[in-house]
Amino acid sequence: MEISEEILKKIRNTPQNKAKLEEFKNSPKKYNSTETFRFFRFIYNNKPLSNKLSSYFWASIKDVWKERGLPRWRPSTSEDQEGVYDYLDGILIRSGINFSNTNYTIHTFIWIEFMSVKYPFIDLPHTLESGIWDTKECYDFINKFGELLWENRYELFDDGEWKDYQHKLRHGIDLRGQKCQLLIQEKFKEIWPESSSYEDQDIKMGGGKVDYVGGIDGYVYFDDTTKTNQVKSSGHIILKDNEYWVPVSYKFEQYTQVDFISFVFGPTNDMSNNKILVIDNKNTKHREEYFNGNPFHIFNEESKLYSNF
Repeated sequence: MEISEEILKKIRNTPQNKAKLEEFKNSPKKYNSTETFRFFRFIYNNKPLSNKLSSYFWASIKDVWKERGLPRWRPSTSEDQEGVYDYLDGILIRSGINFSNTNYTIHTFIWIEFMSVKYPFIDLPHTLESGIWDTKECYDFINKFGELLWENRYELFDDGEWKDYQHKLRHGIDLRGQKCQLLIQEKFKEIWPESSSYEDQDIKMGGGKVDYVGGIDGYVYFDDTTKTNQVKSSGHIILKDNEYWVPVSYKFEQYTQVDFISFVFGPTNDMSNNKILVIDNKNTKHREEYFNGNPFHIFNEESKLYSNF
């Protein structure tokens, strides 16, 4: 299947963080920032590669904060979730630094703004003719990146400028996610006419516990049953040859037990104009393809539960 060049150009030139990435064109190394963003999205979508990179991030973060001891680090034996906790107005809250291990946007910015400046002799892997990256080169790169994370762990993950910056990046991503979740909550009766109520588990929490464990953002309540829902912000969705092509980064296998996947795309400043596609996740045919490094999750038209476009 082919997607028109016009659509691909629109997708390539409007990634979620393009405006922010453009601020760093004056880096000593002339990176194609959009290409770098695509690379880390590719890593994120490849589970073995993503898990490898995540383990390096988590090991460095954990080493720094275990030295501080409780209550700044809550172990897995605690009733609270394992990770770094910060004081905010005298209250302990789970720190945004915990999300650095899995967030490909943060990985992109750390590479562009920190690593490429400090280590200008290290290159990203080369793309193949197919537009994706060689797996072996990716593993070699991740191993090197992991070594550098460890060497720079205090500067990146201890209290200070870089830790605050990663929290700021995560906060911006959360705001978009929260708006999407609020939109689904607002329109639940339109999406699920037979439902009695909708309970969001994630708004203003930056990732709720049930989301961590099972990929659940919310519950849809019916008279005789309860269904689960995951909400994702995506790029412009294309209906082509009886399939929905959704440009979005997420690991499909993590959500196989969720009943519905709700995709939202459109302007952040005016959510009333956003478009919604809800997939019946228990009744879908799914595959994944890459175009110019952009991941597309593709669903058969019959799996559509709802759309407003």
